[in-house]
Amino acid sequence: MPFTFNGFGTMYYGNRDKADDGSYVTTLWIVALFVPVFPLASYRIRPLGDSREFRLVGVPGRYAAQKTSINGRQVARTYLGFWGTMIVVLMLACLWMFR
Repeated sequence: MPFTFNGFGTMYYGNRDKADDGSYVTTLWIVALFVPVFPLASYRIRPLGDSREFRLVGVPGRYAAQKTSINGRQVARTYLGFWGTMIVVLMLACLWMFR
């Protein structure tokens, strides 16, 4: 079960390969200030009971997790999504500062 304290710890990121039963694959990451640093493992998450009870990152309050092999496409997409966003933000900040 993922756990963070003051932004440091582990979190699930991603939502891929959805199945008809509502399950999907997500990856457990080591995070620093909520930034994904290193992937630990991927899991197939299946919501249990009342799936309307969601937490901040969208993982249901009650769920079954089955470990799978690391989903490389999901890892790449998470890295590219975060760092791509950071590069755009830094470029815009530089343009604004040096105009």
